[in-house]
Amino acid sequence: MPPAVSNRPSKAGPGNDAPAQQVFPTRWRAVLALTVLFAVALAGPSRAEHASLPTGIAALAAAAANAQGCQGAPDHREAGKASWYGKRFQGRPTASGKAFDMYAMTAAHRTLPLGSKIRVTNRSNGKAVLLTVNDRGPYIDGRVLDVSYAAARELGFVRKGLAKVRVETLSC
Repeated sequence: MPPAVSNRPSKAGPGNDAPAQQVFPTRWRAVLALTVLFAVALAGPSRAEHASLPTGIAALAAAAANAQGCQGAPDHREAGKASWYGKRFQGRPTASGKAFDMYAMTAAHRTLPLGSKIRVTNRSNGKAVLLTVNDRGPYIDGRVLDVSYAAARELGFVRKGLAKVRVETLSC
């Protein structure tokens, strides 16, 4: 027959072999710890922390450069022709494994590491955008970059189809 359980704490000591009862059992400590962690996670950063967060292209580049696993050097520069691709490839898988989104600010490059952040500048009008390399290409001689429809629209060469661009790697 199992020993009777009492609400009173047992007296552990030389003449008593019964262990002292825990005031807060282990499983309740785990539940309390998880509850506290969950509450802290929901609270998020304070207003002061939000105010100190950097914004803009430089902040995105710095955050990407600090990402773990960055292998390439963020000093690649080249100039050449860029083309754009859109509706025909919408939803198809890219080299990164994600589906192509013609409305996202992305680009295809032959050699830059996938996930690289690049600044692309249209040399004829000076417009520049920040793009993420998520695909491979272009595979046409004389072209250095394929950009999404959204990027081509921002750079101002949707109608022409091609533009002379400058490509600068901000991070890898």
